[in-house]
Amino acid sequence: MDRRDDQFGPLLLSLAIHALFLAGLWAATLRCETWNDAVARLALPGFFTIECVAPLNLEGPVIEAMLVDYSPPKTTRAAVPRPRPQPPKPEPPKPEIEAPPPPPLPPAPPPAEDTVDRERVARDGELPALDEQREQEERRKREQIELEAQQRLTEMERERQQQLEDIRRLREAAEQRRKVEEQRLAQLEDRQRDARERTEERQRVEGLEVRENAQRAGTGGTDNDLRARYVFALQQVVTMAWLRPDTARPGLRCTVRIVQLPGGEVMSASVVPPCNGDPLTQRSLEAAVMRAQPLPYQGYESVFQRTIDFVFRYDG
Repeated sequence: MDRRDDQFGPLLLSLAIHALFLAGLWAATLRCETWNDAVARLALPGFFTIECVAPLNLEGPVIEAMLVDYSPPKTTRAAVPRPRPQPPKPEPPKPEIEAPPPPPLPPAPPPAEDTVDRERVARDGELPALDEQREQEERRKREQIELEAQQRLTEMERERQQQLEDIRRLREAAEQRRKVEEQRLAQLEDRQRDARERTEERQRVEGLEVRENAQRAGTGGTDNDLRARYVFALQQVVTMAWLRPDTARPGLRCTVRIVQLPGGEVMSASVVPPCNGDPLTQRSLEAAVMRAQPLPYQGYESVFQRTIDFVFRYDG
């Protein structure tokens, strides 16, 4: 019984070793992806996985090889029937049958490794040319991009210069117009100032003449009614100071009330009824009295009144 147990143990061990060996052979025939998939499904540790290597894919045409047998063909001789036994006779020597010459062998194809090496050398020789061509193409593209960018910058600079030139011309035109307007305004102011000075000078001269005439009329006239001459003098000086509006018409008759001090200084002037002038004409008469002061006084002291009414007349 002990002998059986001793024999059964090694038998089981031998079977286990053979089973492991067969399992290893079976696993060696599996694809890398199949093995990794089985490891993942069985949740085995990561060191059981195998790194799959992509198959080598060489460029170039596929090389086909044909196995050629270089051993000389075996010659076969026709079976010679045995001669019947005869009495021995001297036989002449038979010529030996020469074997036909072997056919010419086809040229041996170059080894596959040599072809691969040649293709690799040719490809390696083409790589520098391809790299140089690619570099030239990239250089050409960069130069084109730089040229386009330079052209855009030049166009933008040209547009900016054009805008600056337009702004400069507009400023020059505006400055020229401003100078022309200033010259026209200065000329207009000069003309207005000259006209105003001439008007004031004429009014001053005419006022002096009127006052002198009034004084002469008050001192050496033949009319004994001094008051009438005084009213006439007031009419004269107010008429000279009057700025007639466009609404004033010939035949104007308005009573003007004057409040004054001795010496002819006017305190107030107002138009009282009757008056056939419009409001604008009435206001112009009141302003004329204020501009005409001082009113005639010398020679009319005896008929002077602080408040006096006189009729302003305008017949065109």
